[in-house]
Amino acid sequence: MFVGGPKEALDRVRPMLEPLVSRVEWVGDVGQAMALKLGINLNLALQVEGFLEGMMLAESTGLPQEKVVQYMLESAIASPSLKYRVPLAFDPPSQPWFTMDLMLKDLRLALDHAGNHVLSMPLTSLTTELVRLAVRNGHGEEDFSGLIRYMGAIQPSPSNHSPQMS
Repeated sequence: MFVGGPKEALDRVRPMLEPLVSRVEWVGDVGQAMALKLGINLNLALQVEGFLEGMMLAESTGLPQEKVVQYMLESAIASPSLKYRVPLAFDPPSQPWFTMDLMLKDLRLALDHAGNHVLSMPLTSLTTELVRLAVRNGHGEEDFSGLIRYMGAIQPSPSNHSPQMS
């Protein structure tokens, strides 16, 4: 758990927090822990979206999805986050770990924060739109990893493509 605010306040409540989480970390002033958490979550969203686009590109040539996922998760791009999140897209947990509704909330908060600090975040803006589309179409309560299934479902099937690669 990342905590921002007066360190003395954390010292007073730390004994109550420690049994609830694996780690309690003071990161700085009010707002800094939230910005760190939003930065972590937006990075996860961008990783999942990048994985999805790479997967769709490889599948468009007729490669089987199972092999594409396997090869990608065995490659240098496979971060620990992708290694635990991508399999959830194909075998969803009975209870979502982190819903698309929650990811959309965090992406919006990150964009608001960026706007307040005059930061440009074009990839986050585009990914937010894709998550918003999934939520708008009834997938908000699903685990965020389901974005892979959702985007795959609204794309044309690889069998409808003629490979254009030379």
